[in-house]
Amino acid sequence: MAVRPSIGRLSIPEAEALLSGLVAVNRLQIAQGAVPSGSAFSAALHAGQLRYIRRDPDEHWMTLREVWAAGGGDCEDLAAGFAAELQAQGHPHARVVLFQAKPGLWHAVTEIAPGLPWRDPSRTGGMRGPG
Repeated sequence: MAVRPSIGRLSIPEAEALLSGLVAVNRLQIAQGAVPSGSAFSAALHAGQLRYIRRDPDEHWMTLREVWAAGGGDCEDLAAGFAAELQAQGHPHARVVLFQAKPGLWHAVTEIAPGLPWRDPSRTGGMRGPG
């Protein structure tokens, strides 16, 4: 199986590597003050200021700056934003994990640290279920 972001078709390990780069860009945007810092991302998801936006047909993976401007994003965007926020708060192992929710459908969630339950910022942002 593969994920198809706007750069082309990728294997799951390749997509997770690309998403770790997106998390790094998001952390840089937080550090530069380009987006709200602290727990603003999580708080905005819980308050409904940022929300899950159903799949982007082009699979353009957005940076935090783009997510804030759009008022939300799809699962990869939200998982990468949450992972960056966690890393900025001192959780160095936070990362995006992709899993097959059902045949032909992959979903992105955030792992805070190995062995801990995954967090799903898309559900926090209003997604009812994968698919």
